[in-house]
Order: sequence, then structure tokens, then C-alpha cells
Amino acid sequence: MPPKQEQVWYFDSLLPVQPREGLLDCCKRWSEKEKEAKLRFVSSQLKKKTTQIGSALPPDLLDLDEEVFYLRVERSVREGRKHDGKVIAEVEQHLNKHQFGRHLPAKQAKKAMTELGIPKEHIPSDRALDGVRHRHLEEGKSYDGKFVSTFAAFCQNPPSPVVVLHTEETPLVSEETVRVLFYEQENLDAVIAYLRTQDRCVLVMDGTFKTNVQDLVLASLGLVILHQVGGVVRNRFWPVVCAVCDKEDEPCYALLCGSFQKLLEASGLDWQKLVTNVVMDGAGGAINATSACFPDATLHRDLEHIKKDVKRTGSKKKVDSELTLEIAEIIQFSAKIAHPLQFHVIWEDTLRRLRDPEDWNQEKFADYLEKWVLQKKGLWWSADWQSGLGQVCPGYGTYVSNSQERAWRSIKGLFKKGFRHQDVSQLVRETAVTLQTLVRGGQYAKACFQIEEPPESLAYSAKRLKSEQDDEGIQSHRLTLDLMQQWRDKEGDANTFLKYETAGRIRVDCRTVDITSVIVMPKYKLEYAKNKKTDMVQRLDLALCSLYEDGEAAFRTALGNPRQWSFSMHKKLLYKYTVMYVLSTGRVVDEHPHFVHSSCSEQAFFYKSVLGGLNLHPIARGPKTLKARRPRRDRRTDEFRKKMRTPSP
Repeated sequence: MPPKQEQVWYFDSLLPVQPREGLLDCCKRWSEKEKEAKLRFVSSQLKKKTTQIGSALPPDLLDLDEEVFYLRVERSVREGRKHDGKVIAEVEQHLNKHQFGRHLPAKQAKKAMTELGIPKEHIPSDRALDGVRHRHLEEGKSYDGKFVSTFAAFCQNPPSPVVVLHTEETPLVSEETVRVLFYEQENLDAVIAYLRTQDRCVLVMDGTFKTNVQDLVLASLGLVILHQVGGVVRNRFWPVVCAVCDKEDEPCYALLCGSFQKLLEASGLDWQKLVTNVVMDGAGGAINATSACFPDATLHRDLEHIKKDVKRTGSKKKVDSELTLEIAEIIQFSAKIAHPLQFHVIWEDTLRRLRDPEDWNQEKFADYLEKWVLQKKGLWWSADWQSGLGQVCPGYGTYVSNSQERAWRSIKGLFKKGFRHQDVSQLVRETAVTLQTLVRGGQYAKACFQIEEPPESLAYSAKRLKSEQDDEGIQSHRLTLDLMQQWRDKEGDANTFLKYETAGRIRVDCRTVDITSVIVMPKYKLEYAKNKKTDMVQRLDLALCSLYEDGEAAFRTALGNPRQWSFSMHKKLLYKYTVMYVLSTGRVVDEHPHFVHSSCSEQAFFYKSVLGGLNLHPIARGPKTLKARRPRRDRRTDEFRKKMRTPSP
């Protein structure tokens, strides 16, 4: 028995007369049986059949022709909702999005809907309209025959210094698909010479848009290396192979990975041994392509993209803006945690507070985080955007993809003015010439994979030193080897560092290694080693909790609250004190984010010299800031601070 409601029947006006007459006759017969139901008939000129939305009566009951489709129910017995549980406004937005957004830009589509008197709540967002238009244009994209023949001839006989890579899949140039791989020979020779001196490498790949008049994607795969500029350690992207494709999708990235493997095999290098880590933003099927081509490599997602997605989703789900900002900060902080157990406890407690109706009460937001942001390996929470000592190679965090963004800006800056309107063949040649210029200019001459001795500054930017402020609001000087040695000669070992000898195992660079001792030192003020021994012991307990049988309880207890993880206390201990581990091999590694970002730290080098009795030599002191930095604008209210406060034990 059909529900008592008003039915709106849409049928395609482009169909022949007979099916339309059959539909009208069928609806009339149905309306004679159901006297209480009202029907309206609307003609539609949709060229593509629309998926059914809402509940529909079986076609055999209505005796409908297959060419005629039922679209939607206008009013249901349930107030304000469809029979399938969808809100009317959501369905209307979906329909209007496809009707207006496929052929009009977002602003024009909204204007057209407003002029037709469509209610505001039925008008989709700009993002939804742009998305459906982009997909429609991608589906309908085609290239004329002149371009196909010209670019195909260019690929068969490319000008110097372009080298087009010929494989079974490429070059492919047709009216529907474009996939071309290319590289520059001098740049490739320099990469091969560098890799012959290395045991491993880190790869990064991404694509960029708006570089040619055909609107093709320029993608690239290359190495990430370390270099020093003005005493600052930074990552640099070194392109190896490039591609121009019609889409940034999984086949595009699969071709890049496969071509890199073939180039290394042709040079006698074992790519399976060299490639240990791959960093990407996760878009366009990059994760699937990379995991298939490099099954033994560790994959990392860019942390910046994760934070943007979380903030956007929080706004979409109407989560409190201050809570969304707090979750984004927890994501950024937890990414730096070295121990898997600590990362698990942080998110176990955070998700519990999100689901608690008496605390944060955001169950849907917690579901989103579990499904799209976090992964569960066994019983513990983990994530592919972690950048702590145990998850990444020191010197290569999940922000290394920013080096490729900087490289794209540099390469585009060397293009001629108006490069967005150039032909794709000109783009390929200009890219190859740019790579040749960079290699000949010695941009990669001092490339290195690890830095053993700390430089003048370990921060990303010398003008923005990332350090804690003391109690008086004055930023401390960065410690150097000579300052630490002078303090040790004056105060002794007991007032310089805290040492605990133990036989345990921790994770370093995605591997489990044996340690012989744990050392705690202040990061910026050596006075803390003498005056704040309680905090030093608390920091040591925090580092040792992963070695205990009941590590979760030990971790919470080390932060002063056995029931709940304390964000503020953990942040204070992590940034003010650094923990070093002496490995069984004699290597000293530092848990602090500065060491992880730069593969070296003053404290680690200092303690290594203490162990080996090396002759210390002073290095140039890092940037000084005697005055406090301008305080950040506080975007949190007092009410929100009370809400976010960790419950007392």
C-alpha cells in the first residue's frame, strides 16, 4: 500500500511519445485506485538518467517502461524527511547541485537558483558546486586532433635536453588520455652518482596545476635531501622523473614509481634496498600506487593536509570552532611523540572525551577521526602522519612534502612570464632546461642524507626560533657545545644531566633497537638541571613508561593524573627537556622534535663527546632573541578553557 503523500513524477521529455503516454496512463490508473494521493507531472530534459533518491514503488506494480525513471518524493508522511531517512534539504541540494553545478560556475549557479526562487536551505555550498563541475569537466575533457598529432610527434623526437621515457604504457597521447614521462639526463646522472654513495633514500611525489594551456597535470617524483643554508638545516626536493598527465590519479603515480624503478635498475642500483620511505599528500590514489610499487617502504602522509581536512570537517559537522582547533593542536603535538604506546594513550583518552556526553559530546566527530585520520594496528591507535623518532627517519618528518611545494614555486619562477598559457610541449622543454640549470649551478652539490655535527641553528627559520620561554617571558639562548661544556666543568655531571642505565628496546626510524641508557637534559636552560630536579625525574619517568608492563597507567601517572592524559603537562615536559637514548651500537639519538627534523642536536652531540672523550670545539651560537616574541592572539575563551581542562584525578 503506497503512503499517503504528494508524488512528483519526473520523466524524460526527450523520450519517444509512446513511453510518455504509457507513464501518464499508468499514473492515472494508480491515482484512480488511491483517491487520497495527489500527483504532479513534471517534464525534465536531463540527458543522463538520474539515480533513484527516496523510496520508489516497484516498477512492475506501476507497469513502467524501462526508459522512464522515477526521481523523488516531494512530501512524506514523516514530517520533514524522506522515506529513506534523508532530510529533504539534503536531497534538494543534491538535485540542484547536479542540475545547476554541472554547467555553471558556483557563483552563477547560485545566482540562477536564487532567481528561480529556490529556498536558501536547498542551495548547495560553493565547494559542492565546484566539485561536481570539476568532475563533469574531467569526464567531458577531450583534446583536438591537431594537439594529439603535434604532441605525439614531439614525444617521438623531443628537443634537447628532454628525454622522453618509452615504456609499454607511455608515451600515450590520444583525444581522451595523455600520459608522458620525461627526465633530464645530466640531472639523472647526478642523482645516480649521489645514490651510489648512499644506503637508503626518501622519496616524495606530488602534482601541480595551471602550468599549460591544455590544463594537463605536471607531476614529479624525486629524492628528499638535507642541506644547510645560513646555518639552518632544511629539506630540499630533488626531481628525478616528471610526467604530464590528463589526471592526477593512481595510474599517473604508478607510472612515476615504475619509471623510477626502471631508471635505477638500468644504472645497476637496487631500488628495493634504497627506497625505505615515501612521503605524499595522499591525494589522487598516490597511496595505492606507492604501496603496490614499493611494498617494503614505509608510507607517510603529509601532516599539513591532515590538519586542513580536520578543520574543514569540523566546520562542516558544526563542531565548536575552539574544540576543532584544540583537536588540530593535539594532532600536531601527538605527531611528534616517539613512542607508539604514548600515541595510543593520547588518542584513546581524546576519543573517550569526545564520546562522553558529559564532557565534549562530539560522537560523530570521533567517528570521523577513527575512520579517516587514525588507524588501528592490533589494539593500539597509530597514524601514517606521525613524525616522531620511532616513526620517521631522523631529518625527514611528514612535513617534507613542503620541500616539493617550494621546488614547484622555484621551477615556476624560472619559467617565462605567462607560462600558464604555454603549450604543454613548451612546458616539458622548460622543465628539463630548469632541471639542467639547477644541476649545473651546483644546487645539489652539497646534498647529504644525514648530518652528524649540529649546525649553527636547528630551527627551520633563523628568524623564528622554536624554543620555550622562561618564567619571566624572556626567550633563552640556544645552547651550544662550549656553553654545555663550561656548565659541566663548573657544576658537574649531577647538575648537567640525569642518567638512567637500563636494558630495554625502543623504536627508532621504524625499527626496534636495543638501548643501554637514558639521559635527560634541559633543552634551553641548564639551570633547570640544578633547580628543577623534580621535573627532570618526571621527564625520565615519562620516557621509561613504555618499558613497563603496565605502560598506559605509568604514562598517565608520570603526567600527574592516573585517570586522564594531561595535554598541558605533556607539552611542558616535551619541549623544556630532551631525552636521549644511547643505543647498543654507541649511537646517541635525541627524542626532541629538533633532532628528528634535522637528524642532529647539540645535546646529542655533547653527550656523544662525553662518552667518547672527544675534544669539544665551539661552534657559532644560534640566533639570539633577548626580548620575548610578540604573544599570539588568544583565540580561546575562559569558558572554553574550563571545558578543555583535564579532569582532576
